[in-house]
Amino acid sequence: MPTPLERLERACAEVKEASGPDFFRRLRDYVKLTRDEKPIRKALESLKREAEKASEEFASDDRRFVQELNTIRSRLVKLAPEADDSQLVRPRVEGHVAPLASAEGFEWTYTLANFDAIIADTDDKIIVKKDLDSSDSGTLGAILHAKIYDVRYPEQESTSGAIGRSETDQRPDLMAVAAEVNEVEGRQVAAYRKVEDALETTGFIAMTRIENVVAHLEPREALPMKTQEEKNAAVNAMFAEVMGGFNYLREATRPPDIAGPPESEKAREILERHEDECRSALDRVHRPLRQHLEGKRNLPTLVGRIRHVPPLIGFIADVGGFVVVVAFVLRIAGVI
Repeated sequence: MPTPLERLERACAEVKEASGPDFFRRLRDYVKLTRDEKPIRKALESLKREAEKASEEFASDDRRFVQELNTIRSRLVKLAPEADDSQLVRPRVEGHVAPLASAEGFEWTYTLANFDAIIADTDDKIIVKKDLDSSDSGTLGAILHAKIYDVRYPEQESTSGAIGRSETDQRPDLMAVAAEVNEVEGRQVAAYRKVEDALETTGFIAMTRIENVVAHLEPREALPMKTQEEKNAAVNAMFAEVMGGFNYLREATRPPDIAGPPESEKAREILERHEDECRSALDRVHRPLRQHLEGKRNLPTLVGRIRHVPPLIGFIADVGGFVVVVAFVLRIAGVI
C-alpha cells in the first residue's frame, strides 16, 4: 500500500502532467487529498500553525509600534497644531461612508481623524494594505508621514493662480519627528518581513492561492440579498469573480462532455494565467509539505533502529519524527 507521501507525490505529478481545464481538475484532487488523508492534513495543519505563530508574534510587535507612533502623534500636534485635523468626520457618498477607492475616502485616510479611529478601533477606520501587510502600525506611520509633509511643504498659490507645493521646507524643525517615524517604520517593516518569510516557507500563501482557485471550480452558491449589506456583499463577490476571471475558470472545468473550449482569446489568456500562477504555487506548497512528511518515521522502521540500542538507555529521541520512546514501553514490547 502506498504511503501518504507516495500518494501526495503521485497527485502532484498528475497535476504537473496535466494542462488546460484538466490541470485544474487534478489540482482539485490534490487539495482534496490534503484534506482527506489524515497524515497529510496533520502536516499541513502543522505548517499552518507555524505561519500563525509568526503572525501572532508580529501582532505583539504591532501593538508596541502603535503605542510608539501614538506618542509621536501627540508630540507632532504640540509642535504643529495646524496639522491636527482629528475633528474631521469620515465623508459620506450617496449615504454610505466613502470607501478608500473614492477621492473623498482617500483624502480622509491620511488624516489624524483616521489615525484616532484606528487607535480607537472604530467602524470608520480605514487601513491601507501594503502587499500583505494590513497592520495598524503600517497605516499609522503613513498618516504621520503625510501630515508632516503637509506642514513642511504646504500647498501654496503661485502668482499665476496655480496651486502647488512649497519648494522650501517651511518647518525644518520637524525633521527630527519625521526621523522618529522612519525609525519605527524601519523596525515595523523588518518585523513584518519575518511574517512574510514564514508565510512563504510554510507554503501558507501559496496554499491560500490554490484553495481560492479550487473554490471557484464549484457551482456558485446563491448569496442572500435581503439587507443592503447583503446586497453589497453579493455585488462585491460577483465583481471580484469577474475581475479575477473565475467565471471562465468555472465554465471551463465543467465535465468534459458538457464544457467546450474557451470561447474567446480573453478566456484562454485568463485560464493560462491562472494555470501558470497555480503551477508556481503548487511547487511552493508541495516542497514544505513533502519535507514535513519525510520527517515522519513509520513505526516498523523506528523499531528496527531501536533493536541496536543498548538497553541501559532510558529513552530515545528520534529527532526526525520528534518521537520519544520510553525504555519501559520497549521492555513490555519485548524489543529490549
